[in-house]
Amino acid sequence: MNISGINGPATIQPTQPGASRPADAPQDAPAKGVSVALSTQANWVSQLRDQAAQTEGVRAEEVVRAQQEIADGTLEQNIDVESMISSLLMEL
Repeated sequence: MNISGINGPATIQPTQPGASRPADAPQDAPAKGVSVALSTQANWVSQLRDQAAQTEGVRAEEVVRAQQEIADGTLEQNIDVESMISSLLMEL
């Protein structure tokens, strides 16, 4: 089995020689003797996906506003840097 990820394709190998799923086992049943460990990056991506699934979705009016500010060249001019830094520091 090949899995493509952040670091490119990787081949998963059983942790024990000869470990496999019996032919009569259901497809969703785990193979005996096989374990998979996710990297820190994969865990982080998984957490981001979980968080994204809990959000309300895209705010269309904000997308339109940002697109217009990009076109006008004013996107970053409307940012109150002091308020942003204060908010970030309060979260610490």
